[in-house]
Amino acid sequence: MSSNRWLVAAAIALVLLVGASIAVGLNRGAETEFPAGSPEGTVQRYVRAVEEQDANALRALLSPDAQRRCELADIRNALRYPTERDLRVTLRDTKTNGDRSEVRVRVSETTGGSQPFDSGSFEHDETFDLVRFNGEWFVDQPTWPIYCPPQLVPTVVVTVTPSPTPSPSATPAPSGAVRP
Repeated sequence: MSSNRWLVAAAIALVLLVGASIAVGLNRGAETEFPAGSPEGTVQRYVRAVEEQDANALRALLSPDAQRRCELADIRNALRYPTERDLRVTLRDTKTNGDRSEVRVRVSETTGGSQPFDSGSFEHDETFDLVRFNGEWFVDQPTWPIYCPPQLVPTVVVTVTPSPTPSPSATPAPSGAVRP
């Protein structure tokens, strides 16, 4: 009877081990959820809009100034990706100073490369400049995957024209004076 108890205990231990392995495997792919009112949460929603190719949602995450500079049609064109792709974004760091924040991420993109020796994958670092407006964070200068040209500041050119200085030979001699 003792060998049966040993087999039952081993079976229970095996079931628990398999269950724990499955739980760890499922949690490994779980995405960290950042608070909605944080700079990281705004970047996370931005990345989701990119994944879903939702130009309207992406544009809504832009600051009012960036929305004036970014045409919806340009955003739609920038979001056209191959249907087979894997996008992973990892938070590097965040620096916040008052109503401005900088969120740095590492982007890993993989598309179905069909050419020999072409994995179709690449990584790049991106920096999101955010601004707080009415208590909410917005992307102020998007650079990936869309680019909105910065606001042009009018240049004022001031030209100073010196007034002519009379040369000594050009001054009229007083009447009756003899010039050398």
